[in-house]
Amino acid sequence: MVKQVDGSDVSSKKSKQQAGIRARMSYKGVNYEKHVRNKEALKKWRAQMLVDLERCPIEIQSIRNTWVAVLDTSGGEVVKKFPTLDPAIAWLSKGKSDVHHGVYLSEEDSDITLELFIETWRRSKHRAQGRTMQRYDTLLRNQIVPFLGHERLKSISRAKVRSWIASLVTNDVGAPTIKKAHALLRQIMNNAFEDELIRRNPVVNMELPSVVAKEQRALTIHELISLSESCGDYKAAIIVLGLMGLRIGELCALQVQDVNLLKCEMNIRRAMTHGEDYKRFSATTKTKQVRVVPIPAPIVALLRPLIDGQAPTSHVFRGVRGDALSDGWFRRAVMAPAVKALGWTDVSIHNLRHTCASLLISSGTPITAVSRILGHSSVMQTLITYGHYYKDDIEDSMRNLGGVLVSARGLDGDSRKQLAS
Repeated sequence: MVKQVDGSDVSSKKSKQQAGIRARMSYKGVNYEKHVRNKEALKKWRAQMLVDLERCPIEIQSIRNTWVAVLDTSGGEVVKKFPTLDPAIAWLSKGKSDVHHGVYLSEEDSDITLELFIETWRRSKHRAQGRTMQRYDTLLRNQIVPFLGHERLKSISRAKVRSWIASLVTNDVGAPTIKKAHALLRQIMNNAFEDELIRRNPVVNMELPSVVAKEQRALTIHELISLSESCGDYKAAIIVLGLMGLRIGELCALQVQDVNLLKCEMNIRRAMTHGEDYKRFSATTKTKQVRVVPIPAPIVALLRPLIDGQAPTSHVFRGVRGDALSDGWFRRAVMAPAVKALGWTDVSIHNLRHTCASLLISSGTPITAVSRILGHSSVMQTLITYGHYYKDDIEDSMRNLGGVLVSARGLDGDSRKQLAS
């Protein structure tokens, strides 16, 4: 005979089984409790709790059957909960070590992606000019963010950077562009390092594709004169660029008050540039410095008609509407047609700056003076950019050194010829 059990009795039994037993224990004056299924589970829980409480660091407490770890950082206390003790101890130990060595990152900071950090980095570039930020944005948009933007900062390793460079090469990105993109990423990651978001910069000391430097042509003095004659009303602008080494932005920003024809001096204190909205404005020079450049006598005569009768703040070189000369318009409407008429294919405005350097060096001007005239930040920059113009000086110096060796050794005629050969 089978005993029938109604639904209410079954439900009551299940409820009691689910409730189980309330286990309690006390350790060093602190009470702990937990619901367990049976006495066997109670014994295991008590035994495990005694072991865990004995080895538990003071920064970790058991609260409502959860292990709560508290890490003291420079930014305040960080609290994290764990279901068991071992992961809590591991997290606390690593956190204390990172704090001690000054490399601790909060979970929020450690999860930040490169693309998100770029927004923070970009807001810090308040001193960068609009044109510079436009170049940065182009590199970010085309070469950096599509490949690495989704990566967390802390996960960007040297292996990933090498893979990124290889991807750019595979996508036929030119070596000069890769070099610029690498330099920009290195700058961004260095900011992350300074903000203590990463432990080291993984972008430094990376092997990059070789960049074959294109040798810029320098015009001869006769070619410079021919070009100036082909530029009509802007003859003086070409001569100033080619003989005084101004950058095109500096030429466009030059005002009447910057030119002293009595002293034959030109003060280069500003340059025309444009913002991210492409609106033109006058800013400081590239090196943020003012330089005084002597004006050669023949150029004084060319500048006088452009200055006489003009207000001090008027621009020396003006566009068709009388405002400051636009470098873009000057390249398209003046320079390009003149170069084409002369049959040249390798000459641009920047070649005029090389022309100035070449003429100065060939005339025996000391490298320090060349550097000041061109407005470089250091003599080293001048040597790196224009050092190849010293080729003749090097050959003469080595020839003279050979003569010194011959004289010092007192070689006879035959030996002298042999050494010379």
